[in-house]
Amino acid sequence: MALRLLEIILPEEHFNDVAELLKQHGVTDYWQTCSCESKIIFKIILQDERTEELTDQFERKYNYLDDFRLILFPLEASYPRPEQIERESAESFADKPQSTSIRVSRQELYNDIFDSSKLTKVFLIMVFLSTI
Repeated sequence: MALRLLEIILPEEHFNDVAELLKQHGVTDYWQTCSCESKIIFKIILQDERTEELTDQFERKYNYLDDFRLILFPLEASYPRPEQIERESAESFADKPQSTSIRVSRQELYNDIFDSSKLTKVFLIMVFLSTI
């Protein structure tokens, strides 16, 4: 099961709103730090299937803020493993058949497509050589 690390940077006055939003989504594995510029940084560990829903909500709610930043990282490993993720993994394994597909978030898909669609020298050389 793939995990993601979601970092959200906001002004400190939105601390309670973010904490409440995370509770509504059932996120139990997160922590926050304060930066020196009166901003708060939330770090959240999520399953990759749940990232799109949460990122969409944060984007809709805080996109108007100049200091808002949302950063999504692939997470290679995390120890100890988050309890909620372990519990959900065990429940989904017992309830679902083995052939379930894993879905990545829309933002990750956009970034992958954007990176692979750039016109580079290597691409042009390969096109030229293939026409010959």
